[in-house]
Amino acid sequence: MTVLHSAPATALELPITVENPPIYYEAGNIDFWDYYLDLCTFSNSQMAFDIGHYIGYCKSQNQSPVYSLPFHDLCNLIRTVHISGIKSWRWNGIAVWLDQHADEFKTPSLTLLKTAVERSCNISNILLEMEGASASAEANNIERVSTLLSEHLYHG
Repeated sequence: MTVLHSAPATALELPITVENPPIYYEAGNIDFWDYYLDLCTFSNSQMAFDIGHYIGYCKSQNQSPVYSLPFHDLCNLIRTVHISGIKSWRWNGIAVWLDQHADEFKTPSLTLLKTAVERSCNISNILLEMEGASASAEANNIERVSTLLSEHLYHG
């Protein structure tokens, strides 16, 4: 991995957070987890783990997102987890999976949220991406995430 002209986050007064973007194609055999660990380590950054983007990445690589979330050193750098609804469609013949902020959260995303919380010891917040959602979808999403976290944190 080569990062040019990167100022380490320690030179700044605020922490830098790297988010995994939506990725639908890989050239070569770059490991997702090793790549982001190297990037965060090199730049002295923390990680924002976007569940919808990760699901899209896994689908494009024919991996199962829930079961392919490894015990990896990168998990110690995850500070925030982003969750949203997700949809797929075909674009120029390619299956595209994108997070849909107006949709209700589905079980696969919630299961991956639970797995991410279990494997990451430094998470400081969960970002519920819900702009454009109806009031009932927002209330349902908040309830589902609150219940999942409550059951995991206090009864797990």
